[in-house]
Amino acid sequence: MEKVQSKDVGPVRLRLPDRSQVQMVIQCPDELIPADHQARIIWRVCQSQDLSEFCEPIKAREGRCGRDATAPSLLVSLWLYAAVRGI
Repeated sequence: MEKVQSKDVGPVRLRLPDRSQVQMVIQCPDELIPADHQARIIWRVCQSQDLSEFCEPIKAREGRCGRDATAPSLLVSLWLYAAVRGI
């Protein structure tokens, strides 16, 4: 990270490109795990559940500023997959 001194305030933090990147790989995330992987089963189970109550406290709403919230189905899937794996 490069720092540039300003007269009024402390140093400015800048993001610079990472030139040490060796290659770019174009890959479909869906192809990263096999079709019969346990994570896909857990994902289908979580997709079939009504998780709408998890959406009620989310402040990110259509027509309002701010970052999108992570889908509750994704978070529950990750938690359940970790629990099944003993993590």
